[in-house]
Amino acid sequence: MSNQTFVLLFLLLCTSFTYAQDKRVVNTTEFQGEIKIDGVLDEAQWATAEVTSDFTQLEPNSGDKPSFKTDVRVLYNQNALYIAMEMFDPAPDSILHQLSERDGIGNTAWAGVIIGGFQDGINAFEYFCTVEGVQFDASVTTYGEDNKWNAVWTSETKVTDEGWIIEMRIPYSAMRFPENDIQEWDINFIRTIRRKREKSFWNKIDPEIEGFINQLGVIKGIKNIKPATRLFFYPYAGYNYTINTNHGSSSNASAFTAGLDLKYGLNNSFTLDASLIPDFSQVRNDDEVLNLSAFEVRFTENRPFFTEGTELFNKGDLFYSRRVGGRPINAHLLYDLEEGSKVINRPQNDKLLNAIKLSGRNKNGLGIGVFNAITAPSIATVEDSLGNRSEVEISPLTNYSVIVFDQNLKNNSYISLINTNVLRNGNTYDANVTGLLFELNDQARKYQVSGGLGY
Repeated sequence: MSNQTFVLLFLLLCTSFTYAQDKRVVNTTEFQGEIKIDGVLDEAQWATAEVTSDFTQLEPNSGDKPSFKTDVRVLYNQNALYIAMEMFDPAPDSILHQLSERDGIGNTAWAGVIIGGFQDGINAFEYFCTVEGVQFDASVTTYGEDNKWNAVWTSETKVTDEGWIIEMRIPYSAMRFPENDIQEWDINFIRTIRRKREKSFWNKIDPEIEGFINQLGVIKGIKNIKPATRLFFYPYAGYNYTINTNHGSSSNASAFTAGLDLKYGLNNSFTLDASLIPDFSQVRNDDEVLNLSAFEVRFTENRPFFTEGTELFNKGDLFYSRRVGGRPINAHLLYDLEEGSKVINRPQNDKLLNAIKLSGRNKNGLGIGVFNAITAPSIATVEDSLGNRSEVEISPLTNYSVIVFDQNLKNNSYISLINTNVLRNGNTYDANVTGLLFELNDQARKYQVSGGLGY
């Protein structure tokens, strides 16, 4: 059988007997002046905003009314979307509180908003806040929730005699949406009552319908917004000085490192990320895992550069970003040394020289992702039994690239084409994979056909 075998990854036909529901609509208006984000809704602008409520339970009793009422108001100006949520509770002293780290909700009440700027039923962003004021944000796709995605937005909470309040300001730089004069987005609001283990949504979520991004409501009324330029620089520099002592003798070594990360919003929809000689020393280490299998352990991606646009690059699970700058591919050569030889120094990971990434989605629903990264050769130092030292290349100069085209279709359907490519200098093997993925739904989402091909 040839190495280049055409493989059928999957072909699935699934049916269900569920029907689409009408989407609720919340209208917003532009306001003038200033709104202070302090958890107190005493500005006159809030009094003019439309109030929407009537949430519906998802858990524990799907379809029932929630135990307590929730009121929501939405306003906007040319810089941001403003949201006020009043969570009524007759026993505010019984609201569960727990202070946690960012993106960690814990055992506490929380609420927030989900926004899908492209109305594709496939991609959205979450902005949640606990009663203690801890923020949680994430990008959401049909593949799941990625809380490694972080944005800059403002929120404040306040416990009152009638319950508690969230006041939020979400700048447009923290969202993704098409360039249209009149904006219409998918939206939903969520509220939890932790002591009752209760979760409710403004636009009803039917558990018998697959997915929840496709069950958002709609926000209307946003016009002629012009977001500010999204441009961020993250320079870094580091200096390391090491003193080694051995049987009375000592040696000194020093190293200086510097680099730059850049994030630039080309427009409302597309983001360019670049990293020059990146340093990930501040990133959380992986847990130690004893792996006795023949397969590698797949770790979560913690490096900030790789978390933007994951909904595109993760299509079909063909791209595993942890291999970029990972363990040297030919590290096994160091286990086949001559008797008496020993390894003096060896890199644990390949050095990432630079990386660039473009990701986003245009107003026609076409998602585009382009990624390229280069890693330097990894060289180990070996000493033989006579004390002679030599260098062994355990990883060559390597180029990684990915390109993705993901077209949204009607009824939350899509078709995606993805290509991943690895080119290594010298005799070490290269790799190239191309995949075609699709999901087709009827209007009522009663029938679905999905599948994929990989070569």
